[in-house]
Amino acid sequence: APHRTHSFAKKTFHKPTYCHHCSDLLWGLIGQGYGCEVCNFIVHERCVGQVVTPCCGVAPSLIKNPVAHCWSEPTHHKRKFCTVCRKRLDELPALHCMICEYYVHGECVDFAAADCKENATYCAGSEPRHVHHWREGNLPANSKCAACRRACCSAECLTGYRCEWCGTTCHAGCRALIPDECNFGMLQPIFLPPSAVSIPRTEVPMEAIIGVHVRPPPSQRDFGCPRSVSEEFSSGCEGRSGSGGGSTGAPADQEHRPDHKQHRDRTPDDRDEEVVKVYDGEAAWSRRLYRPVVVGRNWNERELVSAALRAFHVARDPDQFELTDALAGDEPPLKDPTPLARVTRLPNKRPALFLRFKEPETGGGEVRVYPGRVAGAGETFVTVPCSGDDTVADLMA
Repeated sequence: APHRTHSFAKKTFHKPTYCHHCSDLLWGLIGQGYGCEVCNFIVHERCVGQVVTPCCGVAPSLIKNPVAHCWSEPTHHKRKFCTVCRKRLDELPALHCMICEYYVHGECVDFAAADCKENATYCAGSEPRHVHHWREGNLPANSKCAACRRACCSAECLTGYRCEWCGTTCHAGCRALIPDECNFGMLQPIFLPPSAVSIPRTEVPMEAIIGVHVRPPPSQRDFGCPRSVSEEFSSGCEGRSGSGGGSTGAPADQEHRPDHKQHRDRTPDDRDEEVVKVYDGEAAWSRRLYRPVVVGRNWNERELVSAALRAFHVARDPDQFELTDALAGDEPPLKDPTPLARVTRLPNKRPALFLRFKEPETGGGEVRVYPGRVAGAGETFVTVPCSGDDTVADLMA
């Protein structure tokens, strides 16, 4: 169930806050609702079991056929929310997908789910069936739910859903009441469906793409050749920017202001916590891209790893990861009882840590295999064990 992918905890909100599921106001003085510690999803206590939106730390793994986004240049957006961290985009430059209107902060782009619209789905011999492509939040003003006819847009939080094909809008809880089949709305008479479009492939003859077999006359030599087409392209413009390893990120001196606003007015002596820089690998280290994480000075190793995983929107077992000292020569892992006390510190610099995946004791690992367009695939992905000596052929077997 989607609501089980969130890490909900009871929260007390000190200003008017709205439920991201039903868009209603949270009432009360203390403990008004629940908030996800990973993606900031806020919900009523009565709505916890009805949440249909998966956590952003799990959403990328639920996509059967990933399609990369086509990102715009960083710019300022008014009255929009980040689809990853669910916070406003007013203060910082942000990007949006020019295909499917996916809005995201510059520093959150690496955690965006690769679920862009697929504009070319033709497959010879298959029965075309087109379904809605839902995008959460940032709905047009005065949007009405197609199921209950009530307003489903909100200027206070990321809520509601909109089909990127036909423009149908609805509440998150009403989405199950809408038929899966999409008819492209008022554009149906003039709309060319994706099932009628194929991606140009210069190395494959056009006859093979459209499923037509032409037998040449036996007395003549076959001078047929693949039809010349333009350079390959895709609906997601994968060559420009990928969702998992996009080149756009926040510089080291640009930190997420909302995350640190509450700590500006207090000196380190007034609080038993500090900010550490966490990198997710050598590539992030060379580009000086890190996630600032507020941690307690007396936290144990598991608490530090859990906080780092939340910063990177990773919803996995903390026991599978470890933090290492990035400034030490041999990069030693942090160990209890006082892991931060042993971290290398430079004058006027914050501690720098690497978030590492622990090497399995067996010496092997595992990979996730997604079905893509394979018909009849019931599971989102399957996990295949592997070792360092395995090849692609071994995995396929």
